[in-house]
Amino acid sequence: RVRSSAASDVYKRQHRFSAVFVGKENNYRFYITSHEDARLLLENLKEHFEVKGGGKKDMVQGQIQGSKEDVEELLNNL
Repeated sequence: RVRSSAASDVYKRQHRFSAVFVGKENNYRFYITSHEDARLLLENLKEHFEVKGGGKKDMVQGQIQGSKEDVEELLNNL
């Protein structure tokens, strides 16, 4: 419940999207919210990394395998 509330607060303040990644050693769980279509962000991640996940237009979640630096670089360039 706390995660949901915190994510909701982040969502309200975001610009294009907000993303939370938790994990280590190139294996992360993620939660992405967007005022646009979060599924498009998920598809972009799937094009570049090994990703399992899904969701709806405003929120996607899943698991990704990739280095922290590579994931950050991709998201920062969207």
